[in-house]
Amino acid sequence: MAQLTFFLRTRAGSLMVALLVVAGMFVPAFIFGAVAGDDLRFHVSWFASYKQALLHGEWYPRWLPDQMAGMGSPTLYFYPPFATFFLGLLDVLTLHHLPETRVVAVAAFLMAGLSGCTFYLWARRFSGGAAAVYLSAFYAVAPYHVLIDYYTRAALAEYAAYIWVPLIFAGIHRVIVDGGRSAVLMLVAGIVGLFCTHLLSAMIIGPFALCYALVLLAHVDAAPGRSRARRLGLLALAGACGIGLAAFYVAPAILLLKQSNAHALNLYPVYNTKLFRGLFKPGATVMLRMSVIAATYFLIAAGLSAAYWRARRRADAGWRDGGPVLFWTATILLLTLLMAGACGFVFRPPSPFEQIQFLWRMVMFLEFAVLSLALCVWQREGGAPMVAMFAAPALALLLWQSYLLANCFDFAARARIDFMQTMPIKNRLSPSEYFPNGTSFTRNTGEIVARLAPHLAAPLAYLAYGDGRILGASDDRATFQVELQADTDAQVVLRQFYFPGWQALDDSGRELAVTPAGADKLASFMVGPGRHRVTVTRMVTRAEWSGMALSGAALLALIAMLLMLGRGSGRGRPR
Repeated sequence: MAQLTFFLRTRAGSLMVALLVVAGMFVPAFIFGAVAGDDLRFHVSWFASYKQALLHGEWYPRWLPDQMAGMGSPTLYFYPPFATFFLGLLDVLTLHHLPETRVVAVAAFLMAGLSGCTFYLWARRFSGGAAAVYLSAFYAVAPYHVLIDYYTRAALAEYAAYIWVPLIFAGIHRVIVDGGRSAVLMLVAGIVGLFCTHLLSAMIIGPFALCYALVLLAHVDAAPGRSRARRLGLLALAGACGIGLAAFYVAPAILLLKQSNAHALNLYPVYNTKLFRGLFKPGATVMLRMSVIAATYFLIAAGLSAAYWRARRRADAGWRDGGPVLFWTATILLLTLLMAGACGFVFRPPSPFEQIQFLWRMVMFLEFAVLSLALCVWQREGGAPMVAMFAAPALALLLWQSYLLANCFDFAARARIDFMQTMPIKNRLSPSEYFPNGTSFTRNTGEIVARLAPHLAAPLAYLAYGDGRILGASDDRATFQVELQADTDAQVVLRQFYFPGWQALDDSGRELAVTPAGADKLASFMVGPGRHRVTVTRMVTRAEWSGMALSGAALLALIAMLLMLGRGSGRGRPR
């Protein structure tokens, strides 16, 4: 027993256990692939469209022409690209041998591993031993992360966001304590990654990251010669560069949002998604599980914090060094209150936080906060009681999760259904918010397909009014060639949804305005009498140019800052 305990405390032993725990949580995924989850149909649909784009040499296709049964969708204008890109990269690395659902399953396992690795970069600032490895493994397979985000909701973007959160806080810590280029790069990488993975998580985490930086500035000594003002300025510059580098995605997503059917995102008030209420109503199983997870974390945090301050009082220690512990305790308390609906005004219009859609999204950051509190307490007090106070309930959570995942073997029955042949995948459907602004498509898949059917049965191009005839029409991935004879002024409608960025040129090079037509907002253009050959294709929008310009400027600013930091670090060194 003593030898086993010693082995588990070694880095090799802890790493072996961590790998087994992480791999064990993905046994159902390895066996059956990804075959369930609320949003899985959308991610697989987008992945299938992205595979087609990659085959045509498009690495970032914001417009997906084969979405919506071939009517097109601006999905990647608005949905962060990282998760889809990750699936595409894995598909390329596996030489396209894995089916889409297997790629998603393997990607989920790798994302969990990456999140554990980045958490270790954060944890080793507090503990370099086995404790950091075990906490990193728990972060990788934490119940909300794996059980809810992956197996239940298939919310791959929020799931992947776990990779970046530790980098942001580790970057903040290193910039304040050490400074230097590696610290800045870590912080910038975390910010860019989070913004390009899940904007709603970035909204939640941003205010807490700023508060953490201020607390750390007040409580941690830095390297000699680094004043608080200088460190704060470095943090601000790194943060600005990180957000600026993500502008290639963020700017179009914000500037073009009104062009999408964005009101579909807010069909249900965010303050109706409170935890700890209505738990035993029929169909409330997922809400009950999330409430159990959040309540357990709150109790862990309360126990750790109480034990910490009791130990400090016995040692007659002051409050100043307990700033980080106090910060994480207050963060956990605030997150719990917010999820319980105690501060509903925070999420009511005109607050931007109403966009987070679900209050229980904050469990994602709650998991990180509880583990960070455990690290801070361990660093300052340590001892077996502190370990047991976290380890016992954490182990109980993992055992409970394992029991629930064991029931995932009923996936075998679901796996007999060819997921790729289900209606949402066959028709490459995106959620209703990705239809054009002004349309009234519902969330019901059958209703969407039925409503699209008349458009799909119509010719590729036709006259909505005016006299004449279409002589020929063809398309090649969002490029349409239309030849027609118009006897009068006529409006030509294409079998593709309208969105800014369409450009129509006639055979003389004259640009024709592309406008939305009909209740379903199809792309259309006007021609005068005569014979015409018109090319309609996608162009880079002004919002995209603005985003790329901001990202380019941020990259130059980051390079300049790194060069200055490198020059400054070399001063005073002996030659």
